[in-house]
Amino acid sequence: MPEVRIERTAKKDLKRIGPERNRIIASMRQLAEDALNLDIKTIASAAHGWFRLRIGEYRVGYYRTRHAGPDGPVTVYVVERIVPRGAFDAAAVSLPEQR
Repeated sequence: MPEVRIERTAKKDLKRIGPERNRIIASMRQLAEDALNLDIKTIASAAHGWFRLRIGEYRVGYYRTRHAGPDGPVTVYVVERIVPRGAFDAAAVSLPEQR
């Protein structure tokens, strides 16, 4: 089953978010379940392989990677940033290279 890993910067972003925090966490759980009804697009202004998940007025910047697990390859969604809609373009430009 896919996993979601939240990086340090995203954890800080999440702490600053008010009542929408639970909705964002629920959407990230849906991401781990490979839900088809999520609003996901690739990020053109960032390095190859970055995606944007839209959750209300917030945007989640993440990338996908695969690791070997005990039962075969596991998809890991690595969340790097969670920011308000208006701040996402600036945050997307500063996304690091995938690790």
